[in-house]
Amino acid sequence: MKFRKKFNFIFFALFFFNLALFLFKTFQVLVELPRRNAEKANLFIKQHIPVGSKVIGDPLFYYAVTENGSFYHYYNLYNTLENREEALRTKFDYDYMIVSGVSLARNAGISAYFYSKSEFDTVATLQFEENTLAGYINRLGLVSSMEASGYSCTLLRRVK
Repeated sequence: MKFRKKFNFIFFALFFFNLALFLFKTFQVLVELPRRNAEKANLFIKQHIPVGSKVIGDPLFYYAVTENGSFYHYYNLYNTLENREEALRTKFDYDYMIVSGVSLARNAGISAYFYSKSEFDTVATLQFEENTLAGYINRLGLVSSMEASGYSCTLLRRVK
């Protein structure tokens, strides 16, 4: 009987913890919906990147760029940073770089390294306003970098 009580206590404690976490995450996603609007990101890409361009960035903008008729490579995945940058610059010969808030939050050194190897002009910035409640939730540190910045980014054109 003693085992049964411990089991029930542990089961219900885990159940309510998971339920609370699920409700918190769901609430946070609902509060952040305006910043997670992929249509605004797609429109931003369509307005600022000509069809057929070669673009690099993190995975967040892959579909927006490719659905707009341009080519996209990740600048933060595969190989070493030095080899990746050189291959993207010399072989892929990219035209644009998208630096998202997500990539800056996860590893700002990647874009800094690319900045050091090429010259860029800022084309446009996509910035989503953070509402007060979302800002408080984000400052708790319990959310991912996607929730902290949404689709906010800076679009840069590489000077060739």
